[in-house]
Amino acid sequence: MSDESVMKSEQDQINLETTMSQNKQETDQEMLLLQNEMKQVQDELATFKDHYMRLQADFSNALKRKDQEKEQALKFAMVDFFKEFIFIMDSVDSAIHSLKQPQVSSEQTLEGLDMMSRQVVQLIEKFGLKTIEPDVGVPFDPAICEAMSMQPTTDFQHNAVVLVVQRGYALNGRVLRPARVIVANNPQ
Repeated sequence: MSDESVMKSEQDQINLETTMSQNKQETDQEMLLLQNEMKQVQDELATFKDHYMRLQADFSNALKRKDQEKEQALKFAMVDFFKEFIFIMDSVDSAIHSLKQPQVSSEQTLEGLDMMSRQVVQLIEKFGLKTIEPDVGVPFDPAICEAMSMQPTTDFQHNAVVLVVQRGYALNGRVLRPARVIVANNPQ
């Protein structure tokens, strides 16, 4: 081998080592960058995981608070109703006491009972319970009435309400008990 070729071979060897050294440095730098990026991603992931866990705990606590508030609301929902109902019970107690007195007339007793009935109706209507008491002569409505019987008559149209046996009740538009009525059976 000639000197020139040995020198070229040595130069090629030096160039190769230089290139490899540069490639190693570049690879090391890229590796360092990738490690830094991975660390940042891991830190972000840990932050998001922590945030998620806190949100989950907040949501769980909110559900527990809601359940407790609902329980309290149900527990004390009727407080206002019963505060007013107590006055009606006082009227009932007074009526019973007065009935035991010999000087009370049946007319006075009837007036007292009528007053208590009006108080009860006012109270229940105040809390959303409406009475269902169809007028006599109106057509029977199965959505709010229950026919107890049919009465043969020519005084009313067929299927008209002849008599309200028992009033019905609806709460916030939902029928709790339909009015119980007698319906006309007019074959004409």
